[in-house]
Amino acid sequence: MNYLLCKRTLIAIWLCLVLSSTYAYDFEVDGIYYNVISMSELTCEVVDVETEYMGEMTIPKSVTYKNREFQVVEIETLGTNSITSLTIPNTVTFVGGCEAFDGCTKLKCLVIEDGDNELDLWGSDSSHDYSIFTNCPIETLYLGRNRYYRPFYLFRNHKHLKDVVIGNSVTTIEVYFFYCCPSLTNVTFGNSVTTIEERAFENCTSLATISIPNSVTEIPYNTFRGCTSLTSVTIGNSVESIGAYAFSGCKELKSIISLAATPPVICESTFDARSYLNCTLYVPIGCLDSYRSAAYWNYFMIEEIDVTGISAIKNDKQDGKNVYDLQGRKLDTLQKGINIINGKKVLVR
Repeated sequence: MNYLLCKRTLIAIWLCLVLSSTYAYDFEVDGIYYNVISMSELTCEVVDVETEYMGEMTIPKSVTYKNREFQVVEIETLGTNSITSLTIPNTVTFVGGCEAFDGCTKLKCLVIEDGDNELDLWGSDSSHDYSIFTNCPIETLYLGRNRYYRPFYLFRNHKHLKDVVIGNSVTTIEVYFFYCCPSLTNVTFGNSVTTIEERAFENCTSLATISIPNSVTEIPYNTFRGCTSLTSVTIGNSVESIGAYAFSGCKELKSIISLAATPPVICESTFDARSYLNCTLYVPIGCLDSYRSAAYWNYFMIEEIDVTGISAIKNDKQDGKNVYDLQGRKLDTLQKGINIINGKKVLVR
């Protein structure tokens, strides 16, 4: 009798624990559900509930419940839902395990707001290709701050990602961060990025142009290897070295602008023979002889240009813009070399 009662009691306790941990929450504000992390510090986390989150979701920095203001510092999980856009505030410093976004199968836009606090955000490890965002069809990413370092690769093999903007608070693009993202077309760096780690953009086969910011001092080995659609590269003025195979396999590369007055140190294998033969290297005025005498840079066809104010490299399309040459004469079509487009200097290849 006592044995049966004890057994039933244990089963009842177990069921209560299971049920209480499923869709459990402490309070709700404006359709988002939270658990309290600390009453003394008034912090909370976003949790999954049985009711789906839908549409564009912006997680607030803080919420007020019964006259207490709680700071939102964590996301436990968002479960299976219909979120199409998610904004994570800079107060959030931790996102729970590898399945936090596992059910977000409609998520196309992710914004991680600018901030100094690193975000502890899980990715995939080197043993498999699964990522925290594997099941999310994210096309547009705004990365506003550094991720707390873990040996994981956040967007490795992400097939949907197209547009990436790196905010001004980000200093490091980690190893393998965007490795083998076949749809990635546009990457815009903030002005605080100092480190791009090896293989960060390897095999991004749709990436057509890239501009390395002036804050970067090194482009390590294999960084853009296998970017088979890459046609134009701008190298920032602080780059001192470019590693082996950094641009290997970039078979469509036609133009390189190096803003550095002193030629960066490169290896013969930094570029392919096809690039040395078919690509034009543009260097600042007064630096032609330096590049012509520098190892392996002298393999290129080299031209001097005024690099002041060059903001981009464009293909040979006018697209209805006001175009002038350096003498101020209006042009009907773009010409190879430096053009003035809407008041800005642009190199046309």
